[in-house]
Amino acid sequence: MPDLDRVALRRGLKVALVVVAPAALLSALVVDADDAGGLARVFFAVILGGFAAGGAAVGARVEGTPMIHGAVVGLVAFVLVQAGLLMLRPVLGRDGEVEPAAIVFAALLAATTGTVGAAIGARRRGHDLRAGGPHPPVAAPDLATPSRSGESTVRLAHPQFASSGVPPCRPGSPARSAVTPTQRGMMRA
Repeated sequence: MPDLDRVALRRGLKVALVVVAPAALLSALVVDADDAGGLARVFFAVILGGFAAGGAAVGARVEGTPMIHGAVVGLVAFVLVQAGLLMLRPVLGRDGEVEPAAIVFAALLAATTGTVGAAIGARRRGHDLRAGGPHPPVAAPDLATPSRSGESTVRLAHPQFASSGVPPCRPGSPARSAVTPTQRGMMRA
């Protein structure tokens, strides 16, 4: 597990809680538990937007693992808001049972929305989302160029690989060949 940037997590958590906590409280006060109408959908969208905003805030700040941070922000914000709402259940007049499956689903949805927000925040900042962060662009290999000795070499367009070169491989040796069977068929055509 990578080290988490606590400062960025606090920032993302503040952003998420500023949106999610009031919206969840208003939703608990205004919307009936059985109502799946328009007002419930509006609050649902606002709450998901809050998780995404918290993820975007952390994703724009973290280098390396923005989406993990976004998931943590979404999940922690969800747990804090749910804990507050559980304590307020008697005051709000909600005496029904708590459904564990619904809580787990909502927690996963919050973490996923935080992850999506973090991806958006990271992309807006110019962060590359491939594993581990920014990478130099790697060009696809050109088709193999046969040499006079019958060996084929693969040239890569990226400067990092151009100077070192790729060791030559004998045609038909799959263990060392960088040329796929499809590429070999294209070279023969």
